[in-house]
Amino acid sequence: MDLVAHRITTLQQNLRPLLEFLNNSEHARRSGESGIADFVFGNPQEMPLQGLVDALRHHTMPENKNWFAYAVHNQPAADAVAASLVGRTGLPFEPDDVRFAPGTFGALASTLRALVDEGDEVIFLSPPWFFYESMIAVTGARPVRVTLRGPRYSPDPESIRAAITPRTRDHRQFGS
Repeated sequence: MDLVAHRITTLQQNLRPLLEFLNNSEHARRSGESGIADFVFGNPQEMPLQGLVDALRHHTMPENKNWFAYAVHNQPAADAVAASLVGRTGLPFEPDDVRFAPGTFGALASTLRALVDEGDEVIFLSPPWFFYESMIAVTGARPVRVTLRGPRYSPDPESIRAAITPRTRDHRQFGS
């Protein structure tokens, strides 16, 4: 099987449980019923709070012709994020360590494409956003699920350590 066919087959296999849930589950049968809040894709079922609407309206009013253009870097924002990370983690983050993307989906997909090779293993925490597993699999890597346990759902270092194998993509390979 060629690489493209293999990746399509892998993607279909990874999407099968999600599609089954969306089409043939209790969720699918009750979708749209009044009184049910559907957060499957993170979409709220109520109108946003007026304060949020006002803040968005205020901060999205264009100030110049490039206001809605794709930006690859915003220095004041990078400065603020780096300072916040230093304060929260104590690690030496610099503004040049911070990059922005027009959305998390695109940023994550780009990062996976840049760092992950065919046959690598990529650990992800579960419960995940519904598309993590497929995003990893379509790169040719193998998704490795580490399940978080309630009630706090905090990452467990021992569970993560147990999921690491010689095929796990290692950030230290990039000089980190």
